[in-house]
Amino acid sequence: MPRRGQVKPDTDVRLSDRIAIGLQTRMFPQELVDQVITQP
Repeated sequence: MPRRGQVKPDTDVRLSDRIAIGLQTRMFPQELVDQVITQP
């Protein structure tokens, strides 16, 4: 249940998703991460 005054972000991207992608780009080349993410 949301707290009073809390609003939903305009995007569906979660902070945890952004952090996970950032960590992956530190461990693997960014081109490889981009390639894997864009695969169907």
